Amino acid sequence: MDGFKFGAQTGWATALAGVMLRDPLVRQAIRTCDALVPMPLHPLRLAERGYNQSWLLARRLAPDKADPHLLLRIRHTPAQRTLPRS
Repeated sequence: MDGFKFGAQTGWATALAGVMLRDPLVRQAIRTCDALVPMPLHPLRLAERGYNQSWLLARRLAPDKADPHLLLRIRHTPAQRTLPRS
């Protein structure tokens, strides 16, 4: 799935959402939630990557409940993949 998150292979959002929606627990959770809120990227990270993979996935899972504007990331932190394991 590196291609989806880091390789601009945004088409994976549809396939991943399809797999997730096969699970009755996922469908139930989406049905009963008020909103599906994707984790925002800091503007610098968004500019670097060009898209927010969690927003792409959320809008495929629940287009009527996904809202990318409910949270705001204000701190630019190092990418998790660059941090030491500890």
